Amino acid sequence: MAKRARGKSRVVLAPEPELMAGQLAPNRVLSVKLKPGEDVQWLWTALPQGGRYVNGYQILKRSRSIDRLFERGEIKALPLEKVLAKYGLSK
Repeated sequence: MAKRARGKSRVVLAPEPELMAGQLAPNRVLSVKLKPGEDVQWLWTALPQGGRYVNGYQILKRSRSIDRLFERGEIKALPLEKVLAKYGLSK
């Protein structure tokens, strides 16, 4: 995991739309700028003809203890449930 400087904001790109050929996603989100200690939850819209796209987002505060574990490199790409159980944390 690449380390980033403390106190720096970051830009997170939204997932690509899943659209049928010829469909356009109206007013879709491209990216969001997050402060340290924040994560993003993407809000999806499903289209009646099939396909979906991100049309919004919610900024969530990260648990400080999870942040520290990431910074120290103790958490890698593990399922959330395993990480929480290992360190006695809950959602």
